[in-house]
Amino acid sequence: MRIAVIFVLLAASLVQAHPQSSLTANTKLGGTGVIHQNALDYLIDMGLRNNVSLGIVIEGDSLCAHRFKESNEESTLRNLIAQIEAQVPGYTGEVRSGSVFVHPKTMQPQTMAVLSLVVPEFSTQKSDPQQVGVSLWMYIRAVLVPNEGSAFVGGSRSHEEAIDPFEITNATVESILDLIMTKEKGGLWVMHQVPPDWLLNPKSVPYELYQYSGDQDLIRSLTCTSPR
Repeated sequence: MRIAVIFVLLAASLVQAHPQSSLTANTKLGGTGVIHQNALDYLIDMGLRNNVSLGIVIEGDSLCAHRFKESNEESTLRNLIAQIEAQVPGYTGEVRSGSVFVHPKTMQPQTMAVLSLVVPEFSTQKSDPQQVGVSLWMYIRAVLVPNEGSAFVGGSRSHEEAIDPFEITNATVESILDLIMTKEKGGLWVMHQVPPDWLLNPKSVPYELYQYSGDQDLIRSLTCTSPR
């Protein structure tokens, strides 16, 4: 199983947007008191309703194994993280780089190897998040296996909005994924558990990126089962 990281983008007409750079543990969230099918369903719904970008690592089925009770009162991101820890065995969350990062308290070594990898320099042209994610994968391959390269050619999603070009140096893969999803209107990245032999397959991009504004159907169909 792979690690899933998800970032969610919301149309401004559907939610009251939070400026991504201003997110803190005290950022307020609306509550509905709804009992969700599972924690993953809750996180997706919360992200879309509040325009909070997400990064989600999925290892095992904890995020999908239990119903999740949402507070019926106004809450904060700090309370959300406390609810995750109380209701989802082995999981926690934190506010990082303008997004909420939800992950196992102990991640698999290969997952940590990907997310903590420092990319010396990353730059991209104006493109949709899916294509920018593919570009990042090529940079990752260049750092880890410089003599092999990447044979992966990814297709863009025609309904996604392009994000402006940017450059960043000496940044971890996790922080670059966060930046991609918070560049415009927000979104979600998901990483399923990375297989031990992931470096042997140059096409095995271990994450997915989604925009709230154009990928809502895809986002709402996400499960704890790796799509690969």
